[in-house]
Amino acid sequence: MAKRLDVGALLGDTMSKLNIMQVREIPLDQLEENPDNSYAQTGIDELAESIEVIGLQQPLVVVPVEDGRFRILAGHRRRSALEKLERKTAPCVVLDADLDPSLRTLILHWTNTLARGGAGLTGEGIYEAAKEIKEALLDLKQRGVLELPGKLRAYIADVLKVSEAAIAREDSINAHLSKTWKAERKKYGINDSVAYELSQCSEELQCELHDLYKGNLWQLDAKDVKAHKKAAAAGFAPLKCPKETYGIEPCVGTDKRAAAVKRGECPGCCYDCEKADGCEWVCGRVSKANRAHAEAEERKIEREKALAEFAASPLGRMQAHLRRTLEAYGITASNELETPLCYRAGWIFADDPLSYRAPDMDDLFILANQIGIDLQELLFGTPEGAPLRELAQGMEQAVAAPQPAPIWHPYPAEKPDEGQMVLALSHSKYRDNYAAYIFRAGGWYLPELPEDGLVTPDVRWWSAELAPEER
Repeated sequence: MAKRLDVGALLGDTMSKLNIMQVREIPLDQLEENPDNSYAQTGIDELAESIEVIGLQQPLVVVPVEDGRFRILAGHRRRSALEKLERKTAPCVVLDADLDPSLRTLILHWTNTLARGGAGLTGEGIYEAAKEIKEALLDLKQRGVLELPGKLRAYIADVLKVSEAAIAREDSINAHLSKTWKAERKKYGINDSVAYELSQCSEELQCELHDLYKGNLWQLDAKDVKAHKKAAAAGFAPLKCPKETYGIEPCVGTDKRAAAVKRGECPGCCYDCEKADGCEWVCGRVSKANRAHAEAEERKIEREKALAEFAASPLGRMQAHLRRTLEAYGITASNELETPLCYRAGWIFADDPLSYRAPDMDDLFILANQIGIDLQELLFGTPEGAPLRELAQGMEQAVAAPQPAPIWHPYPAEKPDEGQMVLALSHSKYRDNYAAYIFRAGGWYLPELPEDGLVTPDVRWWSAELAPEER
């Protein structure tokens, strides 16, 4: 069996025999790009930095053309990097202008691949380069220049430094991918694996998928194409899962439903099936959505229970009281308060107070100050919403109003009769107190000790309802 030819060794030997390894410095303005070059010029900045640090490691490969100019076969990126560094010349290997065109094609791809560290092309570039290399190898073989035992694809892969599978994939894409998808690939650069999976679909399915994903190509991956193809083969599945509302998802799980559909026990699509919940054939997507819905309902019930428990708790009653008190002052929403309190007081007006932090004592002091009341009024106003200040003002107005026979008398402005027993309202540090006293000689005595029971209450009011003491 003939030994497979090493194309790299062949090309290296060919270049040596042509005695072209002498490198010439050629001005950059005499170098022109090759219109047949299919290698992308990427990473120029990085390459320029590398050349500046360690120098240019490989010369350009050129062929002479008219008017003393040279056409680049390999080295377009290197030329751009040298221009970026403001270099005037570039080291070049000059091939014979009469060099065999097929060998020239092989040298172009081989040197470009070596300069990029292997595998310099992807996608469509691989197919076009493989086509050129194949034509060149066949031409050399037919003319007896080369013997090529084995598979031609192996030689092409050797030149491009890619796998034979990658070349086979590109051949399949070129042969079976629809024109519409080829245009999309060229325009948007869709993934190679996606292009290959699409090429394995029928022309009709490719058309349907293009209509479905047009404008949303970013959502399509190779796995989705396989799922769409499987669903189309089943015959009963919709192209797009109607359960999915946020994107385009293919029907899944068709294999486990196929037999049931054939027996007439399953409609095929789980979305409209009344028995989907708990069905052994349900697809994963609907099953997941059903579980999520059930879990959401459970969380809703638990939340409602927690809110009801909160409303009945002391903290919940305090929230309701604070809301009524603020509403009495015309404040019905937290955004009506000054910042930053409007954020901290959100709990008072929240329908879901469990999601907010309850205000602390400092917040309540600031809140009371903003609406112009003291903390006691804010916390202990009447349930109807009338604060204690309104009650106090009402009492003062009632006392100040002229009455024919007032029941309560202010002390010491008005004093009881000598020896009269009265009901007195006295003030202490912690609370107001009501008690019966006897008024004698400007002092207050306990009724049970009319002689020795002198006390010193801070009497503010006294009542004339009690009769004077009888002696």
